[in-house]
Amino acid sequence: VADSAQLAQWLRNCDGRSYGALKDLTGVTVPFHMAGGAPFDLHFHYIQGDPYASPSLLEARLPPQTVGIPME
Repeated sequence: VADSAQLAQWLRNCDGRSYGALKDLTGVTVPFHMAGGAPFDLHFHYIQGDPYASPSLLEARLPPQTVGIPME
């Protein structure tokens, strides 16, 4: 999955499939470049394997200047 458009298509293709299909996203980082918005990366650390498993863990990575952290 190279970008947000590919992620959206991949997720649509997974609709109705088992949780196991989503585990392929584990370790994947997807860049998002929204029109008029700040760019960010979405990283999939862990994807739950079934409805009773620990919840999925995702991380949004934003450039420091986007959130007002001064560069030193």
